[in-house]
Amino acid sequence: MVITTKKGKKGPTQVSVSANSFVTQKPDFTKLNLMNASEKVEFELGMANRSDLTYRTNQGAIARLLSANNELDSYRKFGITGLSKTTQDAISQLRSQSHNWGDELYRTALNQQYTAAISGGSDGHDFYLSGGFYDEQAATKGVGMRRYSLTLNNNFKISNKLKAGINLLGSSTDRNNFIQDRDAFTNPNTYARTVNPYLTPRDAQGNYVYDQDIVGYERDTYIPFNALEERANTNYNLNNKSLKAIANLTYQILPSLSLRTELGLQFEESGTERFADKESYNTRKFRAQTRYYDSASKTNKYFLPDGGQIQNDKNSIFQYNWKSFAQYNLKFDDHHDIEIMAGTELRRSKNTGIMTRGFGYNPKTLTTQPILFPSSNYATDKKYQQYVKTIGESSYASFYANASYSYDRKYNIYGSIRYDGSNMFGVDPKYRFLPIWSLSGSWNAKEEDFLKDQEWVSNLKFRGSYGIQGNIDRNSYPFIIGTYSNGSMLPGNNEESIVVDMPANDKLRWERTQSWNAGFDFGILKNRVQFTVDYYNRLSTDLIGTSQLPLENGFPNVSRNWASVSNDGIEFSVNSQNIVRDRFSWSTDFNIAHNRNKLKRVMADPTAYNVDARAGNPINAMYEIETAGLDADGLPQFYNDQGAVVSYEDYFQLFDPYADMAPGLFVNSSMNNNEYQNKFKYKGSMDPKFVGGMTNRFRYANFDLAVSVVFNIDQWMRRSPTYNPAIVDRGSNYTKDVLQALTPGSKDFIAIGSTSAEASDRWMAYSWMDGNDPSNAFKYLDIWSKKMSYLRVNSIRLGYTLPKSVANKIQASNIRFNIEGRNLFVFGNNYDGYFDPETFGNNYAQPISKSFAFGLTASF
Repeated sequence: MVITTKKGKKGPTQVSVSANSFVTQKPDFTKLNLMNASEKVEFELGMANRSDLTYRTNQGAIARLLSANNELDSYRKFGITGLSKTTQDAISQLRSQSHNWGDELYRTALNQQYTAAISGGSDGHDFYLSGGFYDEQAATKGVGMRRYSLTLNNNFKISNKLKAGINLLGSSTDRNNFIQDRDAFTNPNTYARTVNPYLTPRDAQGNYVYDQDIVGYERDTYIPFNALEERANTNYNLNNKSLKAIANLTYQILPSLSLRTELGLQFEESGTERFADKESYNTRKFRAQTRYYDSASKTNKYFLPDGGQIQNDKNSIFQYNWKSFAQYNLKFDDHHDIEIMAGTELRRSKNTGIMTRGFGYNPKTLTTQPILFPSSNYATDKKYQQYVKTIGESSYASFYANASYSYDRKYNIYGSIRYDGSNMFGVDPKYRFLPIWSLSGSWNAKEEDFLKDQEWVSNLKFRGSYGIQGNIDRNSYPFIIGTYSNGSMLPGNNEESIVVDMPANDKLRWERTQSWNAGFDFGILKNRVQFTVDYYNRLSTDLIGTSQLPLENGFPNVSRNWASVSNDGIEFSVNSQNIVRDRFSWSTDFNIAHNRNKLKRVMADPTAYNVDARAGNPINAMYEIETAGLDADGLPQFYNDQGAVVSYEDYFQLFDPYADMAPGLFVNSSMNNNEYQNKFKYKGSMDPKFVGGMTNRFRYANFDLAVSVVFNIDQWMRRSPTYNPAIVDRGSNYTKDVLQALTPGSKDFIAIGSTSAEASDRWMAYSWMDGNDPSNAFKYLDIWSKKMSYLRVNSIRLGYTLPKSVANKIQASNIRFNIEGRNLFVFGNNYDGYFDPETFGNNYAQPISKSFAFGLTASF
């Protein structure tokens, strides 16, 4: 692999500047197919009318309204007309106060990017210096980033035989965010889907309105949450500083022999700060966890100090890479070209991480307070740790050699060998080093006599290669893995201890991949049309995974080399210059690729109920449970082993284990885990069958236009279930599917039902879906699976370059303006309920938004 960097050129000093602005549109929430305020009120009224539905019956504005006015029974008997005018007016008010939460949580964002560079050189020295600034506002309010970068490259010709160079790359990045991960609903992407559309973030006086319908409980205490308050009172900032320096020295011993040494140093420091103020959901919930009963005062108290929380994580990395090699080039008889290179490489890195955490933090005085634990049992809880330090080190030694031979520019042979060693596998010496090698060749058929005179053939080259590569799993070690801790072995004594997490395996070794490739390049009509076809086949063995051990070993698992995966695929590209004229040109680049992978050997968990992987299927396989439509009660039906349609209860072999003693309270299945796994059928790969793209470039006079599209074809995707019919939360918003699911007799959506044996004959099916199913099979039903294909117009860029006669008037050699639209259009299967087909099924995915860029580039 050869890495090139920008450098200066001999001649006058060149200066270039560029400025770009990007406008990112706010996500379009109409695509989520969510209920509006009127539909949500209608849904809650329908739920209130069902006395059999007992899940979170006190949630939702309608339930609270009917309960406060003691009118639930009247509503169930007489409907809306049976309610008082006050209640009817309140319901009408809820219907009309639809609030756009997309405007509260998201925004149209403006981003800016500026770069400047200066370069030049002489016979003995060339230089390149550039600096950049990037200011990004995310579409999510409260999220942004700023990055500064600097690059300096210097090359010196000390003598005719000795050259030197030094490259410096520095950057500083600041990311600002707010804490989004306290609970699932505190993530804006999730909250925007579930918040009630009639809820407003502030009241008429400007005070925060807390969401009464979140599952924000700690023990038996409700914790108030407001999304805007959380954004204002929490911070999650990350800073990264990086400096890389690469120095090189080249000595030309002979015209055909040179020595080169390179030393690379990298310093990187990253730090994060998470702050949650006293008046935040994050801190309020954490404080509730510290409640304890004080027997002296006979009251509940909290041992978390009054104030906020702050946590700082600092990670420092230092690594060096020193490689030296000799290169020999020889040409003779005008037919033979030989290149040989051999060298060594040493790498070492050290990573130091420090975490500090403070409680009772006051952002004005920048001080914290100590925790006074009511019992020593709390002191060993990791969430109250105030200082943690981690150290990681790794080192590698490599020896390598490359050689190539070319005869008459027609026949070419390349070979390489590399011997890598690492302390990651240092227990058994025979596994410490891994030889990897490759051999390849090419035939330039165009240079043959029988094709030289064929003018319509511009290029024809065949090539192939075979080799073995190695890989290190950085999460696995051959040593005993343990965790230091403090604990009380005897009452009143706090002692150090080590908990062994993973036993040693001195046979742990490198992961290996054998690969071979074949392809050809074909050009016609003076390379106006060029085709490239490549086929590859890879077999990875000795992949590291976690394997179960018999219990008598004392450890449940061990890391070992076991798994095997095969990959093969074909890639095709065509580049054409469709029209070439003095003032107009049109060219097209098109590519498409198909990949297949298969698990040849896999370590599956024999105790699992669902299926993650099966030998013979792809790595990213989709497994689902096939349904046979809905029965008369609106519940899924299935096919048994004989192909007959059976009910939900029969398919999962459900029964009431205490039918004689306490009927209707519990449900169980007579299936074991192997029988359960056999219910899951392989559907297809969740990787696309084909991926590709196409770019058309047009030029007319000083205008240029580029239109780029990308596409995915035949990709199985699984959406998150829009609702669980056993636990529909009337206090949460849903897609409009639930309106039909609540309608009796619906044939398209699973009916919302009851887990109560007194209210429903199908209580066992609904109870099974209510957290009793060990694999949560409901989300693996085939109704949530879909084969997706889409085409995205990801870029349309229009540019204009000023005529040189105009640019020269301001001493510029080139001035160019451009405007670009990104992600403007997408065409594909129905993806209702999601922002985009690429994020179909993922409720947590960041929306892919449209954006527009405006830029100016000038050189002097």
